[in-house]
Amino acid sequence: MAFFPHTQLFLRVTRSIAISGPHIQILDSKSGAVLSSTVDLPDSDKESVLKSGPVRCAALSPSGKYLATAGDDKILKVWEVEGLQARSQRELPKRPTSIQFAAGDDIILVADKFGDVFSYPLHPPENIAKPRKDALSSHENVSGGELILGHTSLLTSFVLSHDGRYIVSADRDEHIRVSWYPKGFNIEMYCLGHTKFVSAIHVLDFSPSTLISGGGDPSLKVWDWMTGVCLGDIPILDAVLPYIRVRPQKKSELDEDGERKPNKRRRKKEQKNKAQASDGEGEGEKPAGDTPDPAEPVPEEPFTLAVHKIASLTANDNKYLVFSAIGATALFAVDVSAGFSTPSEIEHFDFGKPVIDFIVEDDASIWVCLDAQWGDAGDDVMVQRINLVAGKFQPVAEEHPLLKALNTTCLIPASAADLKTLDLYLPLASLPKIPDAEHNAMDIELPPPQDDANVAPGKKIGKKQMGRLKNKQKLLERMHEVGVSTPMSERVKGLEVEGDDEAPGPKKIKAASADPIADVNMETES
Repeated sequence: MAFFPHTQLFLRVTRSIAISGPHIQILDSKSGAVLSSTVDLPDSDKESVLKSGPVRCAALSPSGKYLATAGDDKILKVWEVEGLQARSQRELPKRPTSIQFAAGDDIILVADKFGDVFSYPLHPPENIAKPRKDALSSHENVSGGELILGHTSLLTSFVLSHDGRYIVSADRDEHIRVSWYPKGFNIEMYCLGHTKFVSAIHVLDFSPSTLISGGGDPSLKVWDWMTGVCLGDIPILDAVLPYIRVRPQKKSELDEDGERKPNKRRRKKEQKNKAQASDGEGEGEKPAGDTPDPAEPVPEEPFTLAVHKIASLTANDNKYLVFSAIGATALFAVDVSAGFSTPSEIEHFDFGKPVIDFIVEDDASIWVCLDAQWGDAGDDVMVQRINLVAGKFQPVAEEHPLLKALNTTCLIPASAADLKTLDLYLPLASLPKIPDAEHNAMDIELPPPQDDANVAPGKKIGKKQMGRLKNKQKLLERMHEVGVSTPMSERVKGLEVEGDDEAPGPKKIKAASADPIADVNMETES
């Protein structure tokens, strides 16, 4: 029998939470007993849970009292952990990519695939005004969310600084931006240097001024995020690549937003191909665009490096970075006690099954969620627990009651269709935007003008993508001219607004100090 893997864990002293596909389970942290579960909800409520699809993003409030989740139906749900009571739900404008709590339990931040971050109060107001499109956001917010910031590309990850004054965000176009919080239109700095997508960022627990970022590049990058200075690189490709076991889907199976195309389209295409093939056989000729000979081997997609999560911990006075990669069967760690200029060799622990997620406990032990039933030989060990001792991973000998429960009593049956819908490895195909391995983010060539006369049908670039490329090129050209040695807040001082206050639409902002990069940043934000 197949089961949903545990895709995310939250561990607290008294209560722990396991998310498995569309379901949520509340457990006693000491005994492992299941206290509440969406599986046990009344049929009407359970149907709503299943209709939402797999939980894609979740966050636990700092007090541990509330849980925020979002699924494929783009509904933000707030649950009270004690008793697993649904307190509210709101419609999100676009598919979410990340959720976090801010300002204690009072504010929920949600990033989406259009590159925007909106904030929502924990409890929605009774009367929400009719949504009006913000001049700075790329889409309307039907639930009255307040726009914090916006990128011109899919926003993959964001974190708040330890003091809560800044929000650091990363996108698929290799950008890392440091903005003020909650006034995200004030950009403090950019951390530029990645040449491929950025999929994970982390502010170190033992060094709040240091940011670690990773994605499709062969190295993790270390930043002083307030100045935008790259302090060093930690090469990881050679250590990670041997353990990547999952290949990405073919690009033809995804739409331009990186989502799987509807099955209806594929069925129509398959039916059309079959019809063409049958017509060709009747005429004794091969139809145009015929499929290759089944006897010929189909070339496999190359493995893709995509860092999924980065964390930091201190164990026995040693400082470590711990990270995982999508589709890799191992968890990785590097000792940075001696500094980032001379990191130790990368340590790994191979579980034999792809790592879905991990969480570092207060005692520095690491709980790892596995796709245990991946491959031909599946098993039921969904979660394992390991420690870092003297720079080496070691399994924890003591069997924790909670760990035992996660691997036995908390398993929820799933059909083959359910697991296909879960689609844990879709980011391997949707994150890489530019397939050329030699792509350089600082050397951009815009495509030729889209004239119907010289562009083949089906090869046009959409308006959205063209706008992103133009904004990116303009920004980088100006940055080359003036440099990025001073904080963004210093460069935008002295801005003055021009135009009629009563005129509709966004205002034009011009830098009185003739600083071109400030103007570009404000144009990009609008």
